[in-house]
Amino acid sequence: MRKIYKKVITTLLVFGLLSVTTSAISSTPALLNQPWQGIKIIENEQFLNGPPVMYAITDMAIRQPKYKICKTVDDEACIDTDYIETLSSLPKCDSVNSINCISGVYAVSSTGVRTEGTFQKMIVEKGATDYAADSSINLPIGQGQGAIWRIPGVRGADNTESYFVGAILRSGLDKRAGSKIGSNKFAPFSFASAISPVVEKLGSFGPNAASGSADTPTGFGSGVGNTSGEPWEDCVVTDQGICYYPKNFPDGYRFGISIKISSKITGWFHGRISEPIITTSTSSAGQVINIEAVPVQVPTLWEKVATTDISDELRTFLSSGGFFGNGQGYYMPGNSGPESFGMTAPWIKILKDKATTSNSYWSVRTLLGEGSDQVYRCARNSSEVTGVVTTNSLVYSAGPPEFNKEEQTLDYKLLSPHYAANGEVAKGSYDLLLRSDVARCIYGFSKAPISASISVLSADGTAQVSTTLLNEKNGWLTLSAKNFTFSSPTVRIKLTQEVEPTPTPNATPKTISKAVTITCIKGKATKKVTAVKPKCPTGYKKK
Repeated sequence: MRKIYKKVITTLLVFGLLSVTTSAISSTPALLNQPWQGIKIIENEQFLNGPPVMYAITDMAIRQPKYKICKTVDDEACIDTDYIETLSSLPKCDSVNSINCISGVYAVSSTGVRTEGTFQKMIVEKGATDYAADSSINLPIGQGQGAIWRIPGVRGADNTESYFVGAILRSGLDKRAGSKIGSNKFAPFSFASAISPVVEKLGSFGPNAASGSADTPTGFGSGVGNTSGEPWEDCVVTDQGICYYPKNFPDGYRFGISIKISSKITGWFHGRISEPIITTSTSSAGQVINIEAVPVQVPTLWEKVATTDISDELRTFLSSGGFFGNGQGYYMPGNSGPESFGMTAPWIKILKDKATTSNSYWSVRTLLGEGSDQVYRCARNSSEVTGVVTTNSLVYSAGPPEFNKEEQTLDYKLLSPHYAANGEVAKGSYDLLLRSDVARCIYGFSKAPISASISVLSADGTAQVSTTLLNEKNGWLTLSAKNFTFSSPTVRIKLTQEVEPTPTPNATPKTISKAVTITCIKGKATKKVTAVKPKCPTGYKKK
């Protein structure tokens, strides 16, 4: 349990303190004495452009972890600690990097024509915290912040054929403090990948750079700062003099990525994608993961209102005494978790249930949460990908679907504006891919075929009309709901199975004995007796 505890807490801290050194995002009490209040919830791939870094982490037990940067596992800081964590941006597979790499990127048209992408260039070829790969300890190379690939003929907005492709692998290693790592090896615990059409904007931009605890205001945690001399927050990633600015995907295409990893990635995935197909296979070198899906339109909220105009509901929430993610005066609760639901619900009402903008995304990542006890119990021993949950909702549940014991259903909560930015009614999408053996475990089913129903319940509990798809194939149960409406629906899935009839034992047929007739005499009297075992009456004898 110690290893799992460290990995989960460390990951939360790294993501939560992503921009401490720039003071872009911090946690603060609500500032109700300022003239206005703002909300900013934007889906982006910026978590994928973190620079590669190796951290020696100490003081985990007191929840104020100290991060020191190492260049190799034999640096003094990495010898002194009992836990090392790395972030690697996976490179293109080649003769040097044949594992822990991206082997292909492609697009598939609506007619089934597949177009392979070609690698163009690495972003940030040399960084201050880069480190070398070491296959003997399962350590991927630490270099670059994603790459640009070209998919010829597949043009996004502004006629671009250039696509940012990023794949991040986070790994951890437990060891004895004060000693070298010995025979221990790094184990991956988090994976994320994204594809985005981009165009280049030239200017006084600079790449991201990682820092340790010594450079943070609090003296603990870690940080990522950007070295640009002008606003860079809307860029997918930045390099020296270049901002790679995101554009919308072209319609009618599925996009895919193939990745080779030396250690298996297991558990749950979440995606900003639709109609996903995820396949895994094993080789002598490790695991091959292929992810293919349709991009989705995800809304954003980025607005501000006068403090005097906020609702009592929002004022009560902000006065609860909590600390809230804050960037440049805007609350930034993120897209999942209790704070996201609590903060977003009153804001949606204030903003007339309408999104600020809507942009297309293609991203997928592992989930830290394992859901309810029943879901966790059935998934924890799986050595494969357990399931995939995808949605275009602005805010969503932080983990896998929850098992509702009372209703015997798998429930997934969503929250998003009812109207898109153009004023049209927003249409929701939800996909669940669940391993059939895990589904059977959750419900205690046999290997007989499973039936499923999927419904979308509005906030008042009424069922919506939506397009649904149910399928079981190749060991996967696929469930999909499309065209439902927001604001706060619950997707509810119920699996059933007909009771297998108990075989009725075959009755043993009775043996039918043949009757026999005999003649009995007594003096001149004669009698005939017919029976299975005939006997003459008293005083008579058989003739």
